[in-house]
Amino acid sequence: MYYNEEGSMINRDAKTLKGLLDREWRQRPRLPTPRSSPPPSSAQKTHNVATPSQPLPPISPSTPLLPLSSPADRAEDVEMEVDIGGTPEPESIPVETVRDAESDDIVSQLEKSLPRWEGFGDVGWADHLTTETQVHIVKAIVEYRDASGVRLAASLEALPEETNKPEIPFTKPLSLSLIDNKARNGEYTSQTFDREMSELFLKGRRSYEPCSEPYGHVLTLQRFYQSLSSGTPSNPPPPLGPPYAPSLTHFSALPAGPGRVKPLNSPEAEGVAGVTMFRISNKDRRFVDEVNYKGWSIRLAEWLHLMNPDDARRPVIGQVFKCWVSEEPAKKGQFGITVCWYYRPEQTFHPEDRQFWENEIFKTGHFVDHPLPDIIEKIACQFTARHIRGRPRPPFWYPYWPLYVCDSRYNDRERLFVKIKNWNSCVPEEVRKSEEFMPIYPFERIVFPRRFPSPFVGVGPGKEALLNELREGKIPGGIIAGSVVEKGEGERVEGGGTGRKRPKRHAGTPSAIPQTVISTSSRHTDATDRFGPSKGLYVGQPSQTAQLTLTPATTQQTTSQSAYQYTTQMQTATVSTGYGTPPQHMMQQRVQDRSLMTGAGLVGSNVVTEKLPPETTRHFDRDPQTNEVLWFAAPPIDIALPPVPKYSLAYLHHLARKRKREAAGMEQNGEEEHVEDRTVGKSIVETQTERLGKVLSEMGMPEVESQS
Repeated sequence: MYYNEEGSMINRDAKTLKGLLDREWRQRPRLPTPRSSPPPSSAQKTHNVATPSQPLPPISPSTPLLPLSSPADRAEDVEMEVDIGGTPEPESIPVETVRDAESDDIVSQLEKSLPRWEGFGDVGWADHLTTETQVHIVKAIVEYRDASGVRLAASLEALPEETNKPEIPFTKPLSLSLIDNKARNGEYTSQTFDREMSELFLKGRRSYEPCSEPYGHVLTLQRFYQSLSSGTPSNPPPPLGPPYAPSLTHFSALPAGPGRVKPLNSPEAEGVAGVTMFRISNKDRRFVDEVNYKGWSIRLAEWLHLMNPDDARRPVIGQVFKCWVSEEPAKKGQFGITVCWYYRPEQTFHPEDRQFWENEIFKTGHFVDHPLPDIIEKIACQFTARHIRGRPRPPFWYPYWPLYVCDSRYNDRERLFVKIKNWNSCVPEEVRKSEEFMPIYPFERIVFPRRFPSPFVGVGPGKEALLNELREGKIPGGIIAGSVVEKGEGERVEGGGTGRKRPKRHAGTPSAIPQTVISTSSRHTDATDRFGPSKGLYVGQPSQTAQLTLTPATTQQTTSQSAYQYTTQMQTATVSTGYGTPPQHMMQQRVQDRSLMTGAGLVGSNVVTEKLPPETTRHFDRDPQTNEVLWFAAPPIDIALPPVPKYSLAYLHHLARKRKREAAGMEQNGEEEHVEDRTVGKSIVETQTERLGKVLSEMGMPEVESQS
C-alpha cells in the first residue's frame, strides 16, 4: 500500500487482502498476536509515513487456547493450517544471513505474543513429607556445604522475597526463610511444601545466569532436595545425615557426565566405562507412555535438563527416548527414563577456528538411564531447519524456557562433527511421522541465530576462568591440534570409527596449533563443511562470495590479491591432503561452479566486490529457497500481448445461413432432425422456430418467417 498510489488497483487489492487477513486472524485465538504497526525498518516508519491500523486484542495467558486438532480435523479445515508442519522431515536450509537488529525485532515480537507457561501441574508431588521431615529438609539445605566449604544456600538466600520477573509464572512472595517459617508453624501439607520448594528452585534458576556459580549452587541444592524428598526405595538412596557429607557428583545418580564417559566402542581405557550405551535396553523394565515428577509430565521425545555429576553449572541436555518402570527385584516399581545425550561446545574437542551458533548443542550416540530425581526441568531443542523458521508451540516450549539448536552430530571417539542431513534419524521412532511433533509459530522471515567463537578462544566475561579450568583439566573439552580425521560420506561415524589415532588434546596457547588446521580460517567457504580435512568441523559465517550482489559500480580493478588468495587456498588444500595435486572434489567443484561470480568471469580476477548493506537489501524481494536478493540484469519488458485470431461476423453469418439451407434440404428428403454439417462435421439440432414453422405448415397455417 505504501509503494502504490492511493486508489490504484494494487492499492485497493492490498487493502482488501489486509482486511480479510485481519478478520480471519481475530477468529483464531490460538494464533500469536500480530504487529499493530509496521516493523521499525519498514518504509512507512523510515520515511515518517504513518499507516493507520487497529491493534488486535492481545491474548492473555489466561485465554484458553484451542486444542491442537487431529490430522483428520486438519484435513477438513484447510484454513487452520497456518504453521509449518510438525514432522522433522529434512528441509532445505537457505544461505545463512548475519543476525541484525531487524531479525532481533522479529524474534522478540513473536516470543512476546506467545502464550506463557502457567506453572507446575498437579502431578508427581510427594505425599509422605511430615512436618518434622519438612523442617529437617530445610535445615539440611541451609547448612549444606560443598567440598570447598562454600555454603550453597547463600545463593537462595540472596533472592528477594518479591517475585516480579516475567520469566516466573507466579507473583507471590517466596524465599527460603518464608518456607522455613511456614514449615515450623505446620502450615504445609506434604504436596504444598513440595510445590513451594520446587517453585523456589525455579525462581533461583531464572534469577541467575546459566553456567554461573550461583546457578550451579541452585541446581546442586535442587538435586540434594530431590534426594531427600524422594522417599524409599529410591535410586540412588538418600544421602546419610545429618550432617551431610559433600557429594563429589552433586548427588547425581551417575558417576560421570558428558565428556568424561568412555567413548562408545572405544578400545582405549580413557573415560568412565559402563555409564552409557549405544542402544536402548529393554531388560527388566516395562515401558510406559509418560512419567510424572515434581509437577512435570515427562513424555516421549521431550528434552530435559538433568543433573551433571561433573559440573553442576552445565546440566546434561537429553532427549527422552523411553519412559519405564523397573522390574528388577532390587528396584522394582521405580520409574526412570532413557535419554540421548547432547553435548555443549565446551564438552567437545574442536579446532580453534570452529564457530558455534548461540545455544548450539550436538547430538551424540550415548543413551543413558536416569532416575527421576536427576530431572531438573523441561527444555526444548530445535533442529536447524525449524529453528530458523520459528519457535515451538506449547506444550513443547514456552517463552523463557531454555531453547537450544542442533545442526550436527558429535563423535567423541573420533572427535568429529558431522552435519545432520536426515532429522528423522535423530528423534524416537514413535514421533518420526507424527504431524503433532513440535509444530512451530513461524517468523515473518527466516532468522538465523548469532555465531560465537570457540568458548576457549578470545576474551570476555568468564573466559579467563574457563581457560584456567581447561588447563587444570576440569573442563572435558578442549582445542585439538594436528590433522583432523577425515571421514568418507558412507563411513559409519556414530558409535564406530576408522581405527585411526585421535588428534591430541591441546591445552596450551592457540599459537601452538599447526597452521594446517587453521590456515584458511579467514577465507573459509561452505565447501569446508563437505570436503577436506576439516569436513564437518567449520561452520563459519556465510561465504562472502555467496552473498555478494555484483553491479558495475561495485567492481573495481586492483592488485592481484584475489588471485593470490585463490592460489594460496589451493596450495594449502594440497598440503593438507598430502597429495601433489588438488583433491578431485575441488577440481569437480570448480568445473561445476555456476555461481554469479563464476558466470561473470570474476573468480581469480583482480577485482574487489562490495556487499549491499541490510538497509538496502531489505527493500527487495528474496528467493524463498536461498533467501538471497532477487537480482535481474534488466527491468521487465511491459508489452501488450498480440490478440488471438477471431472469426469475423460476416463469416459467422455465412456459416449460419449455410447450415440452415443444408438442414432445410435434408428435411425435405425425410431425413432425421439431427443432420451432420458437411462443412465442419458436427450435428445440428433444429431450432424452436424451425420446429414451429414445420407444425404450422402441416396444419395449413401460414409459416412464421424467421429473422436471420
